[in-house]
Amino acid sequence: MTNRSLCYASMKNWPKSLRDADKAIALKGDWEKGWYRRGVALSNMERYEDAMAAFQKCLDLNPSSKDYQNQYDQAKRDLYKGLSESEILKMEGNEFFKRGKIPEAIEKYTKALDKGTRTDTNRFVGRTLRRTAPIRSAAG
Repeated sequence: MTNRSLCYASMKNWPKSLRDADKAIALKGDWEKGWYRRGVALSNMERYEDAMAAFQKCLDLNPSSKDYQNQYDQAKRDLYKGLSESEILKMEGNEFFKRGKIPEAIEKYTKALDKGTRTDTNRFVGRTLRRTAPIRSAAG
């Protein structure tokens, strides 16, 4: 199944590549190649969180693989593209929380709230100052 998944991937038919990767995983859940093919298909379908989970499974099965780590890191960069710093911190906190690392999650959430509050306050103050600034007349 993973070879057929690779063939579909080479044709950029990501849904079929994902389908075959999932079939391979169903047959042998600890086969890292199936998880890898799943991650590649999901990344190309822009389902980055799911891709990260698949690449994390690869890393759980083979922690020394630099390729799996690189793919995980790329999916994470793609997921975070265009997000504010506070949104990224929140998502990182969610990752820690899912892994049961509660103190690390709380630290990220606290930083996210601090960044978000400062940003929101600055936006509010900026808008308020613009609205309340005295209007000068052309004559004056």
